[in-house]
Amino acid sequence: MVTSSFAFRTLATLPMNTHSCPTLHRLLWLFMLGICPYVCMAQKTAQPPLKVMEWNVENLFDTRHDEGKQDEDFTPEGAYRWTRTRYWRKLTELSKVIAATAATDGQMPDLIGLCEVENDSVLRDFTRRSPLRHLRYRYLMTNSPDQRGIDVALLWQPNRFNMLDYRCIGIPCQAEGLTPTRDILYVRGITNNFDTLHVLVTHMPSRLGGTMADRKRQLAATTLWNITDSLLHTPSPHIVVMGDFNATGTDPIFSHTPLHPADPPTGGTYCYQGQWSYIDHILLSPTLTTCRHTVQVVSQPWQLELNENMRMQQPRRTYRGPAYMGGVSDHLPLLLYLHPA
Repeated sequence: MVTSSFAFRTLATLPMNTHSCPTLHRLLWLFMLGICPYVCMAQKTAQPPLKVMEWNVENLFDTRHDEGKQDEDFTPEGAYRWTRTRYWRKLTELSKVIAATAATDGQMPDLIGLCEVENDSVLRDFTRRSPLRHLRYRYLMTNSPDQRGIDVALLWQPNRFNMLDYRCIGIPCQAEGLTPTRDILYVRGITNNFDTLHVLVTHMPSRLGGTMADRKRQLAATTLWNITDSLLHTPSPHIVVMGDFNATGTDPIFSHTPLHPADPPTGGTYCYQGQWSYIDHILLSPTLTTCRHTVQVVSQPWQLELNENMRMQQPRRTYRGPAYMGGVSDHLPLLLYLHPA
């Protein structure tokens, strides 16, 4: 495995701006002051399930240009007019969706895999300065050679996941004469439910681009499956792989792995030309599929809008082309509940 630089930060608790988002403020304080005691009481008698969230958050860029990266469009002077106001609004809306997952069970996601985050600056703002800051998530992210400068990240609750080590696994695209793509994030830790857990977050190359794109996607998939195959031979082969695969579960890239996609039976996380599909996935090793587990799509009303042409609901994106739509993301999150045996 190839190890490259990582951004790792321990979070601090900061005062909350109670006027920035009243709805989210109530949700967060309900969780911290009202729900937490009941969660703690429940943990004394029965361990709650491991709660895992996966989400492509659609171009979560800061507003500054990073030298050597093709991110000029996401600056105040760029094509998208990406201002600080729009940036902070997006962070608040993302926080709101994550906090809302605790409304029914009082439990925040233990692990959150994110795709399309730009850099450490964005993750610091998200976990330390947005309304999410009171939940004390820690994080890791890759520092990939991707030309646009987007990466993957993992957030976790330190009282539910003890991170042991981590690696950034590069895809050998340039050795094959291909443009670079996103690295794979590997994190090993111990959970309250399953002892050692291996977590991988990936964002596969796009399907657009013909033969070259297909070669790059296959190379990324081969790299990922080689990692999981080696982990399956460890003493604790509990593996969770999550991310945006840019492919449905019937794609040939899934034919070479013993891991099982834990997709809901209907619906989708992404809507293209009126067609819903699952291109975001959470995959489980055989040792985890024997455990009781459920997966659902997180879909709050403020995440959706009406497609006037199709007369159907679809994700309300942040941008449609250069037009600012003010939405959260063009993908919906997946939420996995994994119960101990």
